[in-house]
Amino acid sequence: MKRTILLCLGLMMFIGSLFSQGPNAFKYQSVVRDLSGNTINNQSVSFRLSILQGTASGTNVYSETHNVTTNNFGLANLNIGSGTVISGSFTGISWGSGPYFLQVEFDPSGGSSYILMGSDQLLSVPYALYAANSGSSIPGPTGPQGLQGPIGPQGPIGLTGATGSTGPIGLTGPAGSVNINGNSNYLIKFNSSTSGENSQFYQNGSYMGLGMTSPSEKLQISGNTKISDGSVWTSAANNSYLKFGDASYVTLGEEDGDDFLSFKAKYFHFFPSPGYSGNVGIGVTQPLEKLEVAGKIVANQIMLTTGAAEGCMLVSNSTGNTAWLPINSYSWSLYGNTGTFPMTNFIGTTDAQPLTFKVNNTVAGFIGESEVSCLYLGYNAGSYLSPNSTNIGIGANCLKNIALGYENIGIGSNSLKMNNSGYHNIAIGHEALKNNTNGALNVAIGHSSLFTNSGGFSLTAVGFGSLYANSSGNSSTAVGCASLNYNTLGSYNTGIGYQALYSNTLGDGNTAIGMNSMMFGTAGTNNTALGYQSFSSITNYTNSTAIGYNASISASNQVRIGNSSISSIGGQVGWTTLSDKRFKKDVKENIPGLNFVMKLRPVSYHYDLDAQARSIHTPDSLRLEDSEKDAVKYLYSGFFAQEVEQAAKELGFDFSGVDKPKNENDFYGLRYAEFVVPMVKAMQEQQQQIEELKKQNAKLMGIVEKLMEPKK
Repeated sequence: MKRTILLCLGLMMFIGSLFSQGPNAFKYQSVVRDLSGNTINNQSVSFRLSILQGTASGTNVYSETHNVTTNNFGLANLNIGSGTVISGSFTGISWGSGPYFLQVEFDPSGGSSYILMGSDQLLSVPYALYAANSGSSIPGPTGPQGLQGPIGPQGPIGLTGATGSTGPIGLTGPAGSVNINGNSNYLIKFNSSTSGENSQFYQNGSYMGLGMTSPSEKLQISGNTKISDGSVWTSAANNSYLKFGDASYVTLGEEDGDDFLSFKAKYFHFFPSPGYSGNVGIGVTQPLEKLEVAGKIVANQIMLTTGAAEGCMLVSNSTGNTAWLPINSYSWSLYGNTGTFPMTNFIGTTDAQPLTFKVNNTVAGFIGESEVSCLYLGYNAGSYLSPNSTNIGIGANCLKNIALGYENIGIGSNSLKMNNSGYHNIAIGHEALKNNTNGALNVAIGHSSLFTNSGGFSLTAVGFGSLYANSSGNSSTAVGCASLNYNTLGSYNTGIGYQALYSNTLGDGNTAIGMNSMMFGTAGTNNTALGYQSFSSITNYTNSTAIGYNASISASNQVRIGNSSISSIGGQVGWTTLSDKRFKKDVKENIPGLNFVMKLRPVSYHYDLDAQARSIHTPDSLRLEDSEKDAVKYLYSGFFAQEVEQAAKELGFDFSGVDKPKNENDFYGLRYAEFVVPMVKAMQEQQQQIEELKKQNAKLMGIVEKLMEPKK
């Protein structure tokens, strides 16, 4: 037994006048009813109201909640814009940037477990708010310039300015006396401010010598050279050398090796002496190559240019010698390949091992090694736990947690992500069948289709959000965006069309074809709806059928064809009512005739479709204005069902021609074809009277003839 839905909302909304001056709010009224259609009076209920921009499912620009108590008639009054704000600013809504829609959610218990009741477009009324602060008014012309005001008091003294630039240099003073003794080409060494002599520097116009008078280089030094900070030293006493000449080698740095030797220059050049190889060794005393290193080399980049060419790779032989060689047909280039042959050139394995691809060291592709193996492609797609289960997963996290399941197909990121042991499932679309764990034989096509399903089986969902909330319901089919969207446990349902069977949660065996068909029922069973907005009742009925646009059902075990605007229903032949004697019992000839017929009151009338719409709570948005205008023009003839029922009761006649209401939402009807039975009985009774009158008339005629005979 499925749980029973205790409360539902019979919603009637109107928006009152909006103040052009005063509070930024507008009126909202709703009549609250239970499942039987009775108003819920003097009870605390709660609403969540949202203003959506653009479409009925557009951007939420404002949302608020209300907790109110219904009055003696079940009426709840609210001021939209004055509730408890959840998000957005009511005064900040740009009413000129519509359209806007009002989304209504409701909790009959006064809590926060809201039920979505739908969205309706706000038409003209709320835009009075826009008019209240509209920027469309045209500014008036600029007024004349006023008179100049009096001069204000003097302001405070400003900050001191920056210091000016230095003035020009003064005139040169008179030359003092100088006492210098020296030779030509020597730089002067001053002993004091007025005397000097030869220095150690000699300059002959082309070269300069230090400690010598015949330099042959730009700078030539005779004797040892010392840099004062000690980084280069020629003193043999400290065992540090910068030695040039006939020595067999040059030593840089300290021989005891406890300091660093650093070079800083744009380029370093090594030129061997004539007759020598010029090899360089690091950690090697007798290098055999241009550079020989005893130990590891760490470098960001090493460039080997000799023999290098585009499309070549560096190959080493057994002795360590390397050479640039063209890439052969057994290697693949990152820049593309030419001359490949599909029978011999491939990426893959040649042994019985699967092929794996990784991104950021995470598995992003897996191809099994046998005909029953899996195929996974996408970041974190698939699992090594079931390599031979014939699963196919394409997309990030697709079939990520598969372990025991087999023969599943997932295409789209997060599709069948949580599937563990489910089998024979097909999921196409982002997060399709995302939470399925052990459900089987399901097909989900579309973003978030069968999103919540965990263990349900034999389900088909095609369209965005179709069968979205289904958890363990079985054998249902949903085709269309958000069809069977809220179904959780209901089974054997079929919904075809946008939001078909949208609110169904527990109902079984229902069929709805058409946009918004059977949209509001939650737990009805074995019902059928065919047509746009057909079977739009929020009450849960059983075994009822609605065919046609906005065809409404008001009771269980009921069939309705068309809406209140229909003016003709027919076909080539009349309607056949089954009437086989073999299937009838308790037969009695107790049908009243003339007595019943004489109590009937035939009348002519026009339909009041406004009253009918109010009775079944049909919103104006679903009414066909043009069709109703034509329907109300027709002059109909017939009886009032209530009067026919009363006439039958007075005679103790249980007349099947009266279709009595089954609940407070239902209404009276007449089966005019069944009037034939009492009418036939009335004609039979009338014929008996005629025959009796004929006999009486014959007797009277005989008497008259005798009286008319001449007397003899």
